[in-house]
Amino acid sequence: MDSQETPLFAYWLGVAQSDGHLWSGYVNKKKKPTFAAHLSLETGARSEKMMLTFAQLSRILFGTKATIRTRWRHINEKTYSVRVFIIGLTRQLDQLDGIVFNKIEPPPKFSNIFLFGAYLAGVIDGDGSIKFRHLHKTSRGGAECEVIITSGNEPLLLKEKIADYFLCRPNCKKLKRANAYNLIFYVSKRNNQLIKKYVVPHLQMPIKKERLLWWCARYEERPPIQAQGSARPS
Repeated sequence: MDSQETPLFAYWLGVAQSDGHLWSGYVNKKKKPTFAAHLSLETGARSEKMMLTFAQLSRILFGTKATIRTRWRHINEKTYSVRVFIIGLTRQLDQLDGIVFNKIEPPPKFSNIFLFGAYLAGVIDGDGSIKFRHLHKTSRGGAECEVIITSGNEPLLLKEKIADYFLCRPNCKKLKRANAYNLIFYVSKRNNQLIKKYVVPHLQMPIKKERLLWWCARYEERPPIQAQGSARPS
């Protein structure tokens, strides 16, 4: 099976596209200059597990060494950076219709929900957040779980794919004080089992995975409009 047709590559690409910076150049491979893609990511300490997984997948998928560095920006702010050199990556990306890094638009044209779900998990780990609204009080008749993905450009194609695969109506909002957009979609009674099956298993950020699992369990235990129940993940 081609590496592009696996959930591992799909998740790797989701993280790389949302958080990565890509450029091309020459590296010394066995004392011979070789053209390769240079990919770097930098995240905060909370993303340590995602970074370790990304480095491991880089070795598994491309047989390349991923260098992870730790540094302190301030006394209490620890960051992680990873850099990989991948021969042939630009050729693979061209086959995916010109993926742009550090932007989630356009998304890759994966052919099924298995691959797109893994890719979306990577995007959520890289640039997403999970928020609960109206757990105790709402004017809309029920509590809500929002998945918010922040992007430097308006992710209209990603919005369409999420709507098609996960039976929802995402919307995009431009942030007032930044040149960025929030893509928002809801985990609902209609799509929670799809998200639980195709997205949640690939998430590497513990708090995001725990929040989605806790929310999906509400549909199995009781209607989501009820606020009482087990304590939610903070």
